[in-house]
Amino acid sequence: MSRFLSAHRLVPVVSVTVAIQTLLTLSSTVPVAIAPELTRSLDLPAASIGYFVSLIYGGAMTASVFGGTFNRRFGPVRVSQWALMLAAVGSLSVASAQVLAVMIGTFIIGLGYGLTNPAASELLSRVVTAHNRNIVFSLKQSGVPLGAVLAGLTAPAIAVYSGWQGALFAVTLVLMLAALLLQSIRPDWDMDIDNTVRLHKNPFREMTFIWSNPALKYLALASFFYSAIQMSLGAFTVTMLVDDIQFGLIEAGFVLSLVQASGAFGRIVWGRIADKIHDGNGVLMALAVVSAVASLLTASLDTETSKTVIYGVFILFGLSSIGWNGVYLAEVARLVPAGKIAAATGAALFVTFAGVLVGPSLFSLVHRIFDSFDAVFAIMALLPAAGFVCAFLARCHKSSA
Repeated sequence: MSRFLSAHRLVPVVSVTVAIQTLLTLSSTVPVAIAPELTRSLDLPAASIGYFVSLIYGGAMTASVFGGTFNRRFGPVRVSQWALMLAAVGSLSVASAQVLAVMIGTFIIGLGYGLTNPAASELLSRVVTAHNRNIVFSLKQSGVPLGAVLAGLTAPAIAVYSGWQGALFAVTLVLMLAALLLQSIRPDWDMDIDNTVRLHKNPFREMTFIWSNPALKYLALASFFYSAIQMSLGAFTVTMLVDDIQFGLIEAGFVLSLVQASGAFGRIVWGRIADKIHDGNGVLMALAVVSAVASLLTASLDTETSKTVIYGVFILFGLSSIGWNGVYLAEVARLVPAGKIAAATGAALFVTFAGVLVGPSLFSLVHRIFDSFDAVFAIMALLPAAGFVCAFLARCHKSSA
């Protein structure tokens, strides 16, 4: 039994997990926020940023399946330190401005990103109750859009005034400092280490647990589609606004920050609503509908559209397409035994990250075919529609269980 399975540790645990999530998202979003400058320096088309985003989440997929094993063997704080240092190394590799090094660096950033959620879910599971699970997990997941907000506000400005590599050097220093600071809490928080856990066992074993539970299986499949549209929105917002609607890089970065800030706000609101109505699945289905509408509205924007409307559409898009994650992770945690939460979260997130891997690359290809972000966002509306169907199937199996 954990020594801090009590309510008085709720605030410090949530604060630490939010901070870690924020920094790791910052590191994964900086390449997107400076995409026009980064791809130009590599002599690549602007839409190719989607391929680098897919590499980030290919790394996240790879790491997530080891999350449960690593957490039991080394402890969630130690794993979080590794995550931060991997992201720092990856950021330095991206700053090299060599295509191969950028590809390797984005994959390494993803390795760090993939380790953080199983560790955070393990820590949070020790302090939540059935009455606050959704809001607590949503607060933690608010670190995702918060990190993207920081990237959108700071990285383009640094790129304009100090060069795009300066943004990567800055985030590297912050990540390394954070990893060092976590050492002060590790002795108290990593007390449940199991030295007998084998590291060489099949990392995909936990996937069989997800696949044998119909409600978890369809919930994970829903997250595939939700994550695909979420990351495609983040990957292409700046490039679409700069290339198709003639925004400047700094203003486009500000819009990206608005998108992510609305997502952070949405995560807290949707988590609170899910706790209030005791129906996280229903909230996920409602968000899919709004996300599909927002995607179609985005496809209709052009240079003649007023900036107020543009800002409003992207804020609506952020509220729906970025606001779902906390409720999703809380649903996963609710559906599995306490001792399986870290492992089940890692296995479920393998499917989630698969959506991120596929989404940006798929829509980079769509843009290459149609040479239009209007077509990209119109086709994107199919993703939340498919996610709605999967969430509904998960609901049916949950009801019949």
